[in-house]
Amino acid sequence: MDKLTLFRGISVPEETEDMYMDRIKTNGIGGNEGKWKITVFDLKNHLQGLFYKDNLSTDDTHSGNKINGICAADKLGAIYYAVKHNRSASSPIPLLISFDVPLENVWIDGRDFLYTIFQMWDKKSNDNFINSRNILAETFGNSILQYFDHCHNSKSQERVAFCDLAINDPNVIREHYQNSTVIFGRHGTMFRSAFIVKPPISHFQIISVEKVDIFIPPFQKSYRLIDIIS
Repeated sequence: MDKLTLFRGISVPEETEDMYMDRIKTNGIGGNEGKWKITVFDLKNHLQGLFYKDNLSTDDTHSGNKINGICAADKLGAIYYAVKHNRSASSPIPLLISFDVPLENVWIDGRDFLYTIFQMWDKKSNDNFINSRNILAETFGNSILQYFDHCHNSKSQERVAFCDLAINDPNVIREHYQNSTVIFGRHGTMFRSAFIVKPPISHFQIISVEKVDIFIPPFQKSYRLIDIIS
């Protein structure tokens, strides 16, 4: 699986709806659109060396190639962002963009769930490690456990550093991409999988751009961040 199909949910002003749709279909996604910027450090070529480094810290993992990325998700998550999270009175029109992207240009977006679990799994109880481990295995795959296991007897910054490695790991990315369990993260966010993508996305990679106007919350199995750590 060297190519992923991802979705991006945005909301735009009503009078510019057609313009945005035509521009994305014609020009793709440049990465400069919108007011929110997200960065990630590309560690993909250094994972093994960093994993076995003594006293790993964020000084090590925040020194790689810095990527200015865009957010993407599974279809459910993108529709949620388009219809609920990003929608406002000034930008009421929700748009759903689907596109293909090479795996090498994708990282896990851990801001709303994964980093909090890595850092705060023991806020509720030291006995919460196994429960958190099982939840991560289900939602991010078994490949993430080698990173999370380092959080059992480590300090906060080392926990962040191992999460930095996990979001770069192609195996973790592949397994998270296939997750079917709904995740409720920080700020009420809802998704099955969440990613950071390196732009630009050319118009050749765009599959569709469509207006969406309804969001039906899922009723299948889900995990809530607040229930795990508090």
